[in-house]
Amino acid sequence: MDENPSDKTVTVEIDGLTASWNGREFTGDTELVEAAKRAVELRETVEVFGRIPIDTTSVDPYGALAALSAYRPGRVFVTQAPEELTDWLELVFEANDCQAREPAGA
Repeated sequence: MDENPSDKTVTVEIDGLTASWNGREFTGDTELVEAAKRAVELRETVEVFGRIPIDTTSVDPYGALAALSAYRPGRVFVTQAPEELTDWLELVFEANDCQAREPAGA
């Protein structure tokens, strides 16, 4: 049985523009969609939120988030994402916060 594509949907907002990846393709505001498709074609690595490097793809939620963020990586706001992605992002942010708080030489 195929997974429900809506379970994989990633939607972002950047500077008032919105775009999504539905498990298969990018849709939404032209600027974001074109930037996402270009990032995938060029196999870019995007620093999502300006701090998490992720390889762009159009085949999984992680790479789709990176592709959707390519327009302005530090200004992305995730409005919809599968639980696996939000759980992973939470872990990454917690790890980054802990590293940022460690005293030098620790």
